[in-house]
Amino acid sequence: MTAAILEYFCEYRICLMAHMSLEDIGHLPAAQEKIGVFFQRWIAATAHVLSEVHEQQRAQAFAEDIVSRIEGAAILLHVHNNDAPLKRACEEAIALVRVG
Repeated sequence: MTAAILEYFCEYRICLMAHMSLEDIGHLPAAQEKIGVFFQRWIAATAHVLSEVHEQQRAQAFAEDIVSRIEGAAILLHVHNNDAPLKRACEEAIALVRVG
C-alpha cells in the first residue's frame, strides 16, 4: 500500500482530493462530503491494518497521523520538489505495521 502511495505522489506531485478540497469545489457541500468520505475511508483502512498489531484506539490515532503526514509530505513534494519527507512518512508507516 505505501509503495503505491509513494509512487502516485512522486509521479503526480499532488493529492487530487486535497487539491480539490482547497479549490472552489471544496465550497460545494456535496463535494466536501465526498472528499471527507475519501479521507475517512483511507484512515479507516489504515487503522484496520494497524489494529492487527496495535490496540484499536492507538491504531486509529496512528492512522490519522499517517494520513496527515503523507498529505503534508505530498504538499512539500509539490512545493519544494523534495520527496524525502514522503519517503520517510511511508517508511515509518511500514514500521508501525511491523511493530507488534
